[in-house]
Amino acid sequence: MKEIYWEYVYPEFNICYRTFHTWLGTPAKRELKKIREQEELQKQIQPKLELW
Repeated sequence: MKEIYWEYVYPEFNICYRTFHTWLGTPAKRELKKIREQEELQKQIQPKLELW
């Protein structure tokens, strides 16, 4: 894992090894669901704000 980090990740993104591990441990489906929920909420709020 460290070889991948040092050869590909660090030179391109300049993040620390711990951040890399945290990123790998983050469930993508859960994060996508959060993003979609936030976007849906923004869509619901935006028309109400335009009335003001």
